[in-house]
Amino acid sequence: MSALTRRDTARRLAAAAAVAASLLVAGCSGATPSAQNLCAKAKDLTAAVSQVQTAKPDGAALQQLSAKVDTALAKLDRLQAVTEGRYDTVISDLRAKLVTFKQSVDSAGSASLETVAPEINTALTELRGAFATLNQKIATQCPTG
Repeated sequence: MSALTRRDTARRLAAAAAVAASLLVAGCSGATPSAQNLCAKAKDLTAAVSQVQTAKPDGAALQQLSAKVDTALAKLDRLQAVTEGRYDTVISDLRAKLVTFKQSVDSAGSASLETVAPEINTALTELRGAFATLNQKIATQCPTG
C-alpha cells in the first residue's frame, strides 16, 4: 500500500468514526425533536388543566373558569396535532370530559351554584380521571425528571 492510499484510508476511517460518534451522541442526547415537541405540548396542557382543576367554581369566577376550560381545550388541540394519532382515543375522551365540565360550569350561571355543584363535582372527577389516563399514556414518551 502506498502512503497516499493509507492516508486516504485513514481519512475515510476517521470520517466514518466521526459520523458514528455524532450519531451515538445524538441518540443518547434524549428525545427526538418530535418527542420533545410532544412533551412540550403535554406540559402546556398539564399547566392548563391544573388551572381548571384548582379553580374554585364560585359565582364570580365561573366565567374565568369557563375561559380556562377553553384554554385547556386549545392546548389539547395543539397536543393532538403532534401526537401522530397515537393518543386519539384518550385525547377524545379528555376533550369530551372538558366539554362536559364546561357545560356544567356554564349552566351554573343560570342556576344556583348549590343546584349544579354535584354536577360540576362529578364532571371534575371524570375530567381528572381522563387527564390521568392521558398522562399515563404520554409518560412513556415524556418521562419526568
